[in-house]
Amino acid sequence: MVDRNPDDTNFPPFETEDLRSNLAEFLIQKFDDPITGKPRVIGGFKWGVYAFFDYDGEPIYVGQTKEKISTRIRRHLTNQRTDAVAMSVLDPFEVYEVEVWPLHEKDPPAPTVVVTKPPSLRYRLVSDEVHKIRSHPDFRTARRALIISRLAQVISERKVQGGLRRVLLTQAKRLQWLAERRYIALGGAASVETENDDE
Repeated sequence: MVDRNPDDTNFPPFETEDLRSNLAEFLIQKFDDPITGKPRVIGGFKWGVYAFFDYDGEPIYVGQTKEKISTRIRRHLTNQRTDAVAMSVLDPFEVYEVEVWPLHEKDPPAPTVVVTKPPSLRYRLVSDEVHKIRSHPDFRTARRALIISRLAQVISERKVQGGLRRVLLTQAKRLQWLAERRYIALGGAASVETENDDE
């Protein structure tokens, strides 16, 4: 990373720069082509399935692509020009790791009864410095609340199907889980009683 004045507006924010750098590193990783067995750059595969994971290792978004994997993942995490990001279904700030299952550029074989999970490549997209900032439970709780608010606004302004409402419910459950875990970690009901005793 280049040393620079943090007030210099000619550079993107530190966390944005960090994500772009790590994403570029991931996309040039070598991966054995499932058909030829020869190594190829992971971002160069045209077809594939990908998943983003949060700081707890939970999958928060799964997608598929018939365009280059590098194009689709970059669009999600850097350009913010996807419906998933625009409608607050995916929050790039919550993405900690990515896993990709690249496919060969031909029609998939006919399904069989036995399904074997194809090989994948999983990669951490966040540096230790960004991890310290974004993994803090209070930061994550605040981000969840913000994203829920944005998503609820999108729903209120548009005629939407059940899918977005299900996403809203899932996000709300994640917020509850994060808040409850933080509350318990700080002492739960006992911490509230202590605060009242101090008054």
